[in-house]
Amino acid sequence: MARNGVNGTSAAPSVSTAAVLKQSIDMPKGAQKVKELNFDDFAGRSITVEDLINGTSNMGFQASSICEAVRIINEMRTWRCPETGEKTTIFLGYTSNLISSGLRGVFRYLVEHKHVSAVVTTAGGVEEDLIKCIGDTYMGAFNTSGALLREQGLNRI
Repeated sequence: MARNGVNGTSAAPSVSTAAVLKQSIDMPKGAQKVKELNFDDFAGRSITVEDLINGTSNMGFQASSICEAVRIINEMRTWRCPETGEKTTIFLGYTSNLISSGLRGVFRYLVEHKHVSAVVTTAGGVEEDLIKCIGDTYMGAFNTSGALLREQGLNRI
């Protein structure tokens, strides 16, 4: 058997190299490069929440969405009607499963400290409150089999 499992040579198949090593197009002007957060930049001082959030702006997956969400929230909080000077009305909308996922305290804080003007949720919020009264909610893996959970008497939220 060949070391790499391909026809006795150590070279990659040409069909693979043609697909993977194909010449890339030029990136559009202004395209953002992925950039990691370098914690060494904060040597000698504590990193702030603002540093951390701003550091996610050029990260991949959902990290950059955190920075964008903070930017939008800050824009909403500082917006004023040009004619009246009135603040914007901020609605907090969420699905009920977010309560059991650990965000209940965040929502309570936002309402208690008047960071939102109105809350819109689904009727499942009552169910989530009942679930919270019955017992604790635990972290699980997204890819756990539903059949296995049922067999173990566990529910997915």
